[in-house]
This record gives sequence, C-alpha cells and structure tokens, in this order.
Amino acid sequence: MSILINGKTFDWGDITISLLPLSPAIFTAKEISWDEEFEATAVYGKGRVPVGFGKGNWKAGGKISLLKNEFEALALIAPNGILNMDPRSTHINVLYGNSFDSSIPLSATTLTGIRFTKVTEATVQGDKELKVSLDFLILDNIRHNGKAARGAAALN
Repeated sequence: MSILINGKTFDWGDITISLLPLSPAIFTAKEISWDEEFEATAVYGKGRVPVGFGKGNWKAGGKISLLKNEFEALALIAPNGILNMDPRSTHINVLYGNSFDSSIPLSATTLTGIRFTKVTEATVQGDKELKVSLDFLILDNIRHNGKAARGAAALN
C-alpha cells in the first residue's frame, strides 16, 4: 500500500467501537487502548552474549473510556454486571474506516475474550462530561483483519 501525501488518514471520526454482546456501537467512547506482550528472556551459555531465548507467557489488556450515561445503559443490560461478563462471549470490535470515503480501505481489530477487571469513575468541579473507564484483560486473542496477532502456534 502506498503512503498518501497530503491525503486522508484514519482519525477518531473514522472509528466505530462495539462491545458484544451488549451493544453494536459505543457512541460515546472517548478513548480505547490495548497492548500485548509475549515474554522472552535471553538465555546465556559460554561467553557474554545470549545463545538463544526462552519464551514466557503471552498477556494482553487494555482500557476503554466512555461517557457515564452510556456506561449506565450498558450496566443495566449486563445480566450480572459489567465485571461479571462471560469472557467467552465478550468481544470488542474496533472498525477503522469511513464508509463515506472509499479512498481509505476498511480495517478491523477484534479483541476476543474480554474480562473487565476495574471500573473507574471520577469527576472534578467544572467537568462538562462525566467519564467512566473500564480496564480489561484480553484472555483469547487480538485479530487484525481476521488474522490472529499472536498466531495459532505462538503459545506452543
């Protein structure tokens, strides 16, 4: 793919976030972030430089922030509460692309096996909006356009 000079790139307005099975679209998301790590440790033998590496655990997690009114609506329809949602059926989809601008190809990232671990609410005098932040673990995988980020064999 070529790089566009002075061309349109992805921006916040091109992102659609869904939290399945609760909502096909999160309309008041203010932020979403995630990361993943695959531990590796240098293994030493004779000499002072590594002779190889040992693999450790794969782990991933993230955070989403949304407005309090949408959080309250989601909490009402979560049968056992946000922190007790079943990670086997809880996924976050992030769709990048503007259906009105065909010059940017659509792209999707799916975070599967979501387990929410922390809900943070805070407000200060003068706030114009109230936000709720949800920290989460990713217990299954991260898929970019259907391709698993860690691959099928990465855990073997």
